[in-house]
Amino acid sequence: MRRALLCMLAVMLAALITACSSTPPIAESKATGDGSHFMPTASQLSLTNANSLDNGMVLALENDLLALYIHPKTAEAALQDKRNGEWWYTNPHDGTGKARDKIGAQLMVQYYEDGLPGEYSSVTHSIANGQFQLMKTETGIRIVYTFSNKKVSLDEFPAEIIKERFDELLEQAGSDSDREELNKRYRFVEAKNSYEARKMSDFVMEKILNIIDNAGFKVEELSGKAAEKRDEGMDITKPAYLEIPLDYVLDGDQLVVSVDTQDIKVPPQFTLSMLKLLPYFGAADGDQKGYVFVPDGSGGLISLNRDKPGASQYRTQLYGRDGSLTLEENMDNSAIARLPVFGLKQGNRAWFSVIEQGDGIASINAEIRDKIQNYNIVYSQFNITPNDQMELKGNNKSNVFPVFPQERFRGTIVQRYFFLYNDRADYSGMASTYRNYLVETKGLSKKQQGENGDIPFYTSLIGSIPKQSSFLGIPYTSQVALTTFEQTKVIVEELLSRHVSNIKLRYEGWFNGGITHTIAQKISVEKDLGGASGLKELAQWLAAREVEWFPDVSFYNVYTDSSGFSATRDAARYISGKPVQKYNYNPANYQKVDGGAISHILSPSKIPAVVAKFAEAAGQYGLTGLALTDLGGELYSDFRNGSMIDRQQAASIVTNQLQGLHDGIGSLMMLGGNAYALPYADHILEAPLSGGGNNIIDEQVPFYQMVLHGYVNYAGEPLNLGADQDSRLYLLNMLETGASPFVLWSYQPSSMVKNTAFDYLYSIQYTDWLETAAQLYTEANEVLRKVSGKSIVHHSQIADNVYQTEYEQGLSITVNYNEHQVEVNGILIEARSYIVGGAGR
Repeated sequence: MRRALLCMLAVMLAALITACSSTPPIAESKATGDGSHFMPTASQLSLTNANSLDNGMVLALENDLLALYIHPKTAEAALQDKRNGEWWYTNPHDGTGKARDKIGAQLMVQYYEDGLPGEYSSVTHSIANGQFQLMKTETGIRIVYTFSNKKVSLDEFPAEIIKERFDELLEQAGSDSDREELNKRYRFVEAKNSYEARKMSDFVMEKILNIIDNAGFKVEELSGKAAEKRDEGMDITKPAYLEIPLDYVLDGDQLVVSVDTQDIKVPPQFTLSMLKLLPYFGAADGDQKGYVFVPDGSGGLISLNRDKPGASQYRTQLYGRDGSLTLEENMDNSAIARLPVFGLKQGNRAWFSVIEQGDGIASINAEIRDKIQNYNIVYSQFNITPNDQMELKGNNKSNVFPVFPQERFRGTIVQRYFFLYNDRADYSGMASTYRNYLVETKGLSKKQQGENGDIPFYTSLIGSIPKQSSFLGIPYTSQVALTTFEQTKVIVEELLSRHVSNIKLRYEGWFNGGITHTIAQKISVEKDLGGASGLKELAQWLAAREVEWFPDVSFYNVYTDSSGFSATRDAARYISGKPVQKYNYNPANYQKVDGGAISHILSPSKIPAVVAKFAEAAGQYGLTGLALTDLGGELYSDFRNGSMIDRQQAASIVTNQLQGLHDGIGSLMMLGGNAYALPYADHILEAPLSGGGNNIIDEQVPFYQMVLHGYVNYAGEPLNLGADQDSRLYLLNMLETGASPFVLWSYQPSSMVKNTAFDYLYSIQYTDWLETAAQLYTEANEVLRKVSGKSIVHHSQIADNVYQTEYEQGLSITVNYNEHQVEVNGILIEARSYIVGGAGR
């Protein structure tokens, strides 16, 4: 009778898979009378579903191009591409025991329980207990995972271990980390000659039991009695449940995976910290050839299955670290990842993912095969609740513990997967895919090519800077003019006389106290530069010579307190409640520089009002362009109690302001160029042309440039402030990446910045670089003007230190970085030189 009822239930549940979108769950974990859970088996589901697979997976979603199958016992998913029969899996199929617990997970969760850290796997803490549901939604399939630990009873957990046994346990422990864990979790009580357990989470208690078991001990051997008390309020009797939904949707030939964090249910004693999404999707095993693609700087490739001692993992936070989290020492010199993308190529196929929502709180992780795991993987993780560290000192002791904001992220995380094959299955195909995605969904549009097609020449001039002076021994701050409006004309005339065309002029330090200006909600033009009348006259003079100019403004960074700004009222807040400040760090010891606060950071909530006031004030000057120091390249949270703004919300605020400035003022120039800013950027300076030197990266590629060329003009770092100031190397890099030249100059001698906060501008006097820059522009323009407005369709390394960039309509540029000549396809390329080939050369 029971079996018949179960079969009937299975038939009914399986039939619901193909029912309408409003139907209840297609497979649901059911509690039986004895407290266990019943999940319909694959064979039972296949009684009415002819589209089940031999491995037990059942058809859950289907369209003309894709079919998604889900295993009703493990929640693993398999995607079939109907166009070619290729399969993609959320999880590898091999592995047992602890390996399976890891590689079989669709979600990994890091949390804090009563302030103590722990981690959940969807395999161990949800699927294994039958605590999940599969259900239809209006657009796809939802899996609801309920996470909990198997609870440890008081009779099972050793809250007290006699000293003799504890010493033996330490001796038999399997590793130094196990011994460290035991010493951390137990304290010696001399009066009892025994060790008592400190307060710990369920996850940690389970870990301790595993250490004891692996060491060959039984709990009863460690203590002559069962634990009779809860140490320091330890509560191990109440199970804590964490519920997280995961949605799958098919959108044409793409898979969309999402987590609506509004629907996450978190128990009161929990803080949900980090969420890893599909960490083993499309994993490549130890036999595969190919690479992982990560958005490291311009783009980075990590070769599959290559031995890298000491470097098996990669992690980077999108858009740089959140400056609203405290940082006492800065040891991170990695390149900023400005695009929310990643992927993996294996053989003649590849997958590529775009984080559509949640990118502001996301990081990209990659791991290569090593002794512990046999897979190469790349995935995203999301910082649902950020935390800071707080140190408490007393009685010659100090303790550090995590502190959290009052609110967690409550938006939706959305990740889109693309599938590429054959000649599109590489980073060039990924770049083309992402560019098309930005065009179709974000409004990225092709730039208007000028009449002559000349590439831009970017010149950034520094106007006024603050400098410490003294009078009769009394220190004061004065403004020093490095380039006045009249001197700007001299520099531009010098460039024009050397046939430098299409000049794009950025001008820093022109108002409200110079380069470290006050809050930008009014405009007072610096008199020592020429005043308001001089500014207007310069604008007319430049327009007559077809020089586009971009007065620079910083909105996030407020350098000087003024009547329009109050740090208490207007600055973003750390979790501690203190106003956020940006700091300089000593490169020798990585510590904050004493008195090294550069600026306060304006709360994202205040930016719209400030931008509106600035735009109104700018109207009287007839500005047609604007350079943004920080609004397109920096991103901050605000942890102010009662009105918290997370980084995703901040990105949305910034995006709206960029659109308003672009529509209201005109052309925008930005530094850095994060993904959300790209549709509103006409020019990007300091775009990433290389990576950060992470030793797991095997090759840097110009992915960022492949996405943008023909749509947004860009340049890398200034020629005169580069690490080696090698103009030939700079030229070759421009030709490989399609970048334009960029110089940062002043009219006055570079010595003027000595003993100021700007002494890093050690080589900025324009006369030192004028001839070199003009010659470089002439040579680069002769080549790159032919591809102005054209997309990069392919990039590859064709020999050691030799790279080829191909553009639409057939033109190619091959660059030889070697100190010796090379032969490519029968053609010699001289040392540190290049050739132009293909159509239109």
